[in-house]
Amino acid sequence: MAVTGPVSAVALTAVPGLLLTAVITSAFLTVDALTPAGTTTEAYAWLIAAVGTGQAAGTALSGTLAEHPPIGAALPSAGAALTLTVLLAAHRHLAVPDATARRRRAPTHAAR
Repeated sequence: MAVTGPVSAVALTAVPGLLLTAVITSAFLTVDALTPAGTTTEAYAWLIAAVGTGQAAGTALSGTLAEHPPIGAALPSAGAALTLTVLLAAHRHLAVPDATARRRRAPTHAAR
């Protein structure tokens, strides 16, 4: 909404895009560490479905909010504040109790 030309549009989309790889990698590693043995593939599928659903909802919402600039400008900050609130409220439930006691599981194909 604040883009004034193609150069700024590329810059404003490239910066978050550079961080996306780290976020997705962290999400997959977290899923791998927290899922019970034998359910990793299903957990990955849920993660991929959640990301796809979020992207679709964000794309649909951005079209609607483009027609209402004041609301659209405040939405990213509101989303970040909501995310931070949820993470702070749930941090005890999200923490791995004893990371030193965990052992890396062998890949499913190597267990046979």
